[in-house]
Amino acid sequence: MDFIVSPCDSPKWRENFNFLKLGDYKFCIAVPINHPLAKKDKISFEDLSGEKVTAITTGDSKQNQDIMEFFMIKSQQKML
Repeated sequence: MDFIVSPCDSPKWRENFNFLKLGDYKFCIAVPINHPLAKKDKISFEDLSGEKVTAITTGDSKQNQDIMEFFMIKSQQKML
């Protein structure tokens, strides 16, 4: 079985896949078990400084777009 845990508000995804709601979740970030951030109970935006972040491309999902915009705003604020 293939699956994804993600906001599923993409019209393109809904045309091609069947979705079953598993629950409501807080915003989370996944890291390998041996990553330094894996030892923390909570991380801040500053903890992500210098880290590579992989995300779904923008423009197809409003929820994913909002998350990416949040990251972009935080990145720009840090540069000021």
